Amino acid sequence: MEGPLAAITSEADASRRVALLEEAQAALSSGADAGAAASAATDLLGLLADSDAAVRRAALAYAEDLGSAAPSVLPTLLPALRALLGDGSPAVVKRCLLSCAGLLRPALALVAAGGEPLPEALAEVRALVDGMRTEAAEMMASAARTDAVRTQAVKFCEALALSACQSRLMPAPGASAAQISVPAASRANVQQSLKSALLSVVKHLHSLPAEHMGGSNQLQGRELPSRSELAEEVDATGGGGGAKREGDSLEVGPSKRLRGHAAREKKKNTCALLEHALSLPHERHELLLAWAYAEFREHSLERYDELADVLLASLHERLAPNDRLWTKLLLQMPRLPRTVLELLRSDVASAASPRLTLGLTTLRDLALQRDAWRPACLELLLELCTAGSAPLRAPSIRLVVSMAAGEGVAQAAAVDQIAARAHSHAAEELEAALAAEEEEEAARRLPLYLALCNRSPSMLAALLAGFDGASAAAQATVQELLPGLLLHLPMEAVTEVLLAQLRGEPDASPPLSAASPLPLLALHVLADRATAVGGTVPAALTAGVLGLVSRLGPHGGAYAVPLLPFLDESQSVAVLPALLRLDKGDLTEALAALAHAEPPPLAPRALLLQLHLLKPEDGERGVPLKALIDAACINEREVFTRDELTAALEEVVQLDPLPLLTMRTIIQTMVNWPDAATAVMGLLRTLLEREVWATKLWEGYVRCCSMAMPLSRELFYAMPPAQLEAALASHPDVKQKLVAHARAERGAVPTAALGVLGL
Repeated sequence: MEGPLAAITSEADASRRVALLEEAQAALSSGADAGAAASAATDLLGLLADSDAAVRRAALAYAEDLGSAAPSVLPTLLPALRALLGDGSPAVVKRCLLSCAGLLRPALALVAAGGEPLPEALAEVRALVDGMRTEAAEMMASAARTDAVRTQAVKFCEALALSACQSRLMPAPGASAAQISVPAASRANVQQSLKSALLSVVKHLHSLPAEHMGGSNQLQGRELPSRSELAEEVDATGGGGGAKREGDSLEVGPSKRLRGHAAREKKKNTCALLEHALSLPHERHELLLAWAYAEFREHSLERYDELADVLLASLHERLAPNDRLWTKLLLQMPRLPRTVLELLRSDVASAASPRLTLGLTTLRDLALQRDAWRPACLELLLELCTAGSAPLRAPSIRLVVSMAAGEGVAQAAAVDQIAARAHSHAAEELEAALAAEEEEEAARRLPLYLALCNRSPSMLAALLAGFDGASAAAQATVQELLPGLLLHLPMEAVTEVLLAQLRGEPDASPPLSAASPLPLLALHVLADRATAVGGTVPAALTAGVLGLVSRLGPHGGAYAVPLLPFLDESQSVAVLPALLRLDKGDLTEALAALAHAEPPPLAPRALLLQLHLLKPEDGERGVPLKALIDAACINEREVFTRDELTAALEEVVQLDPLPLLTMRTIIQTMVNWPDAATAVMGLLRTLLEREVWATKLWEGYVRCCSMAMPLSRELFYAMPPAQLEAALASHPDVKQKLVAHARAERGAVPTAALGVLGL
């Protein structure tokens, strides 16, 4: 059967062969059928030996993709790749190293799955990988190679070290009986030291797991320098270590002298490897992780913690303050030493810290993703939520609230734990805040609770219930902070909490018996919020407040004031008696709210009429006379216009019995609207026709007529003689004016009136 690459080998033009190889590679990468992989591998061998270097490079790229997609062809491909490591073209060697690095993991995985005894083909694969390792190590140290080839050799060795560590292939340096030569010249500077570190690591890698080499699964221990020694070595020498005579070599064996020498070499290699990884942390962080996992698996926790402590402390010092690689490594390390918490605490110790943002988000990620670190990180975040510095509190609170709400978190269990602890801590802080004697302390402890209320409005109930028993400082702070929260909460949710409080439901405080400032403040905020957007408050809130006003009777008017613009006419009339029990200033505010609402629930005419209908100190609907007089003040000319007043008074003078405030309102109308005199005379005539002298209004009526002179002469003349005589007796100045008028126009004055005037 002809393979998929057979046609390419027969193509005469080299550039055309390259183009066809690239097309075949793209088809393979896009998921082309890999059933012909074996045939393709056979055809590829010819292309790998092509006379044109460009074709060989293209064939190497295809070989990498083919081997990754179908590892079963690796026994066929790897001998050809090993041979190309000695190619005369540096570009081909570089491409070969790149392909070999990409095939390391599938090759090792293929061998690991081979079982015992290892098949001959897989044993050859193992030997080929070992040979590649040797050649790459030689290329790293070879001055005859180009920089590009040496660089790619370093990357191949890094990939090999990483693959080996992840496949449990890294025993201790010195565990083998192989001879290791480390020339002194290789430690002349940091760059050479890094090369030595990689050479040492690569030379001590077993190419396959121990069970495939007939050895023991138990990997031997290694000595690790102490934290102080390792830190000194890295900081002072960059891992270079001391001088060593050219040509010195180490034979690992039982000699005590050699064991001491080996320990020193291991320390140098460890420091050099650490410096190598930290010099380019973004490119080599996987090497760091592989090393950490190898240490974690094979050695004691104490030894691992020493290495992790130095590694993370050095990384923390070198990374930029906003580098997320720090967070990534903390999340991926097999275990974190406790000293990490102190590093994180230092990052968030001050609002001016350049690491503050990264420190906070790192604490959040650790709390969400590392179960063992969740309590410590969460407690530190909660501690910051009540810090003395507001710029430090605010971002901490935002993080805790988002964590408790489960934003961006898939683990429900983690969210539940965080939410439970955050809410319990906030409740503790609320209790302490309400007892605080200083406003500063209350302002420091309250924001976390209020922020959680933003996500869980039902938490407002505890705040409302505890407010009346709070200290004066705490009450002032709550009243300052609460409006900002209520402006953003769903109005329906706040309504539910408020109604429970106002009704005195079991989960709220006892039923209110007087105007409590916090629910009252909440009502004002909600009303202002609705007014600002041209909306209205929930009907349930209006009904609940009216029910409260009804239950509290004359003492519940304060609760109705914020909602007055949203009541209908019948509801407004129902709360008027309670409103009239307010202090004069509050009463004026309430009536202004009614009058200035758009549209007003009670038009000025209707409001005046309803005020006149109220009976002072008369049963349940009775109100203090002084309050009724204050309420009936009509000095606001923009609201109580002349036409509104006269129209209202025309209805008032027809009432039976006549309201007590009738004459006071008529007199005010005359004062405020002099041009309404004609209309007022008509009102006075109606009252006279209704025998006003028989009511308590008579004295006010006579005073009003005296003020209206001379327009009111006809009204005096129309009074019954007895009433006219009494009126003139109390107003002698009016009698003089009437006498003068009657003498001048005697024919226009009724006979009865002339008799009273003595004419």
